[in-house]
Amino acid sequence: MPAVSADVASLVREAQSRYRSQDDPGALRLLGEARRLDPDDLEARWQEAYMILVVANRAVDRGERHRLCRMALPKVDSLMAMFPGSADAWFVGGLALGVEAGFADPRRRVELSKRLRHRIARCLALDSRHPGGWFLLGRWHEGFATLNPVEKGFVDLLLGGMPPGTSLDSARIALERASALRPSDLQIHLDLVRVLVRMRQGERAREVARKALDLPVVSAGDGVNRHEISRLLRKL
Repeated sequence: MPAVSADVASLVREAQSRYRSQDDPGALRLLGEARRLDPDDLEARWQEAYMILVVANRAVDRGERHRLCRMALPKVDSLMAMFPGSADAWFVGGLALGVEAGFADPRRRVELSKRLRHRIARCLALDSRHPGGWFLLGRWHEGFATLNPVEKGFVDLLLGGMPPGTSLDSARIALERASALRPSDLQIHLDLVRVLVRMRQGERAREVARKALDLPVVSAGDGVNRHEISRLLRKL
């Protein structure tokens, strides 16, 4: 068994290296091998589900996004069932709902929001310093703070009104916490800049954007995030 664990750990490390080298297919292949080698390994399982969801979230083609989500959801469900005491498992579960909400209709997005809040709460209860949990919480607050009239109608119908405490400032606080815990994450910086722009805090938005542009690009998604941060900075 120790030899198997060592092999799994090596595969996961190599997968992370492939991901940083922007080789998503290679990373996913290695994580699949690690999971098959030891189906009970938490790291291999959550990293595989997470990476599929990240690739799905940045897929331009809607059909490809659906395909990747369908691939990820059974893995997410089994991950959460096997490891209910893992903050990483609850984070991936929340991320899955967030990705699904990205292409759902307004009613479905509101339905998902309640489940998403529960998963975020479980993640942060298990690990109050989980950067992914704070990132999702920031996204959740931003989503409610920027609802359109149709979505607000579904919130009133399905949730009985806006959840207490939702605001852009709550989103800012959560994203700043996530950024402090994972300062090299361009996605977190991008979301924080967007929220600051919405709050008309231009000076602070410029500060965060310039700091983010000094960070290295370590994944395929980082190039896209860096381009968007540059675009926002030019408009400030």
